[in-house]
Amino acid sequence: MSVHKFKVGQRVKFDAPSLRLTTRVADPDAPKENYEIMQLLPPAGSDLQYRIRGGAIGQHRVVTESEIDLVAQ
Repeated sequence: MSVHKFKVGQRVKFDAPSLRLTTRVADPDAPKENYEIMQLLPPAGSDLQYRIRGGAIGQHRVVTESEIDLVAQ
């Protein structure tokens, strides 16, 4: 069983995938916004998932562990 790398309440940086592409490939020109981990979710395939909140309008989204990085404190 895999263990989540991040905890609820931690601040992370999300590499938003490009909306112009049909695959979930990170767009190097997309802004990297700070989000807060709200909930730990079960894996999607082999990658653990998280519900995060933040960005410019405080939206919620589900992301995989490979799409986020811890914000330096």
